[in-house]
Amino acid sequence: MVIAVIAILAGLLLPALAKAKEKARVIQCLSNIRQVGLASSLYLADHNDRYPPAKTKNGTLTQLSWVGNTGRRSPYSTLSAQERWLSDYLVKASREVKVEVARCPSDRKSYLGTGNSGYEDFGSSYLANLNFTFINQIQTLTLSATDPDAKSIGLSEVVSPSRFVVFTSWGAYWIGWHHWEVSTTPELADLMWHWKSYRWNTLFSDGHSAMIKFDPKSSDTNAPNYSFDRRY
Repeated sequence: MVIAVIAILAGLLLPALAKAKEKARVIQCLSNIRQVGLASSLYLADHNDRYPPAKTKNGTLTQLSWVGNTGRRSPYSTLSAQERWLSDYLVKASREVKVEVARCPSDRKSYLGTGNSGYEDFGSSYLANLNFTFINQIQTLTLSATDPDAKSIGLSEVVSPSRFVVFTSWGAYWIGWHHWEVSTTPELADLMWHWKSYRWNTLFSDGHSAMIKFDPKSSDTNAPNYSFDRRY
């Protein structure tokens, strides 16, 4: 009888405990994003209100040029905190240092299917809104999607700073740039870190950070509370 009661109580308490643990991880993740927001504000002040570029200090072209440390996958295995633009505002940058604000505590799997987290594979759980492909013409933090040097924009070029996404997690770009869904892109499920939903903590151009629910049905520009395109 006692064992049965304990089993019933455990069944009631465990889901609540799991939710509480995830809420704590979400709070830590949001704190990480806010610290990156502060670092980006300091960088803007030091660089005439121009955002960090998509090219790292050693010339690697990547969405992860802002924050992170060495990862396990090439070229990130040689891309340390020293090469990433915001490191000096967050840590004493070196080739060995770990940038803890680059790690989301809910990040457990990268989209590569390696069994590692995104942080372990790439050195960061988060990316900047930097489009440097020749396919998608969305206008992001890069001056032009067709610019081979992927030069960055200035703060004054953002039309709606409170809506423009600057920095967020992997999965958010799969929704915001490509409008993919789990039904058509099953590997997206591994990137749905918070409550298995389309919600990720996000930094905006005006400096505020929030948990945002992204909608695959919205375009790059017409969501009610965010835009991946600086023109909207």
